[in-house]
Amino acid sequence: MQLHLAAPSLPLIVLLSLLVVAAPCIPSTLAAFQNVTTLLDNHPDYSLFNGLLSQYGVAAQINSRTTITVLSPHNRAVNAFLAGRGAGLDRQSLFNILSFHVLLDYEDPEKLRTLAGGFATITTLYQTTGLAEGEDGFLNVTVFEGVAKAHSPGNNSFATIGSSLEKFPFNISLLAVDQVLIPSGIGGPASPPVNLSQIISQAGNFSQFVSLLVSTGVDKVLQSHDSPPGITIFAPTNAAFDRMGSSALSRLTSAQLVALMEFHALVSFYPTEELATASGPQSTLTSGSGGGAYTITLSQNKAGIIIINAGGNNVPIAGTLYSNNPVAVFVIDSVLLPKEIFGAAAVPSPLSSEPSPAPVSTMPAPATSPATNVGASPSPISTKVPSPSPLVPGTPPPVSTPLASPPAPPTPAPSTIFSPAEGPSALSPESPTSSSHLIVPCSPFAILPFIAFFLSKLM
Repeated sequence: MQLHLAAPSLPLIVLLSLLVVAAPCIPSTLAAFQNVTTLLDNHPDYSLFNGLLSQYGVAAQINSRTTITVLSPHNRAVNAFLAGRGAGLDRQSLFNILSFHVLLDYEDPEKLRTLAGGFATITTLYQTTGLAEGEDGFLNVTVFEGVAKAHSPGNNSFATIGSSLEKFPFNISLLAVDQVLIPSGIGGPASPPVNLSQIISQAGNFSQFVSLLVSTGVDKVLQSHDSPPGITIFAPTNAAFDRMGSSALSRLTSAQLVALMEFHALVSFYPTEELATASGPQSTLTSGSGGGAYTITLSQNKAGIIIINAGGNNVPIAGTLYSNNPVAVFVIDSVLLPKEIFGAAAVPSPLSSEPSPAPVSTMPAPATSPATNVGASPSPISTKVPSPSPLVPGTPPPVSTPLASPPAPPTPAPSTIFSPAEGPSALSPESPTSSSHLIVPCSPFAILPFIAFFLSKLM
């Protein structure tokens, strides 16, 4: 039996021919919509920033990448920058500042509003140059009540992220910002003196923590440590206090509340890399008060996340809010619970291959009694805090955590901590300024009527 194949019809042959002819034009036409210079040309109020991107070679670097977001300052902000901190900066410094506005992930207002915990640390193009010191090439983004703000971990200034100028989902996004973002280490006039409450307040997602600092007077204690050896603060988000519940706080005495707030600060400046290697108990501002140790220990899990063992719970560090010697502020998603107030966390049995049933108890396990060894340095506050007692019965027991592996969030997803996309390992302002996307003078859209006609003949 022979199989006879029908010859292709003339309309089908012509249609295929037209698609072959149009194919080379389609990529170049799509590239035109991904060219940052072309996109910003549609927005005259951002022309100064657009011109600087081309002048210093950053536009070419943007156009050579995909999955990218450009934070675009308004002309007013660029003029203010050039007349102020940008005046007299060399070519390399201006290149670094411009590349700091390029995020190596796709972001738009809708995605920002759904950030886990309302906070993210995002890698910028500046970080991939190898010129950024430490964490200077990372950008912090916080979202509070639907408003996103961006800032450098070591810079005491915030820029509000506004509307979307242009977006092609998961490829390129242009977002308006109201200030030029300046990473730490860039020349120019020094930043104003550090105001710790202002730094935390401006981030927007820490109002409950700031309110408690002010009401207890601990904000003044923290501010007194803004000189060497410095201070390290662990700032719980509003969501952390919501999970704890207002009833738990209301059961604390005034002295216990002061102790709890001071427990969230170490009496020395620790950048991230030093936190990861700190060994042994670390004294907090509360250490030595009222006969309690009030220390924490720090460890790093296999995912590289730093875990704080507070005695009553284990809490991962979610990100860096501010880090510039002598002050560091880190974000945490749970309130630290000192065992001197809340009791020690239960210690689980070692893991085994055969799960065993938990023993049944008719009485709740007593909280570990407060430590009596007072060897730490005296408390910086003048009022002596009396020895706090565990919470009254009815307080939920602390969450049990295996010792073998402290609790940690899953490996950060792109919406929380972002890694750089593939691209050049070192950049410089001498990079070619011409766009890597050339717009070929042909358009596949001109042949669309013909394609539609032949498709109708095939129906």
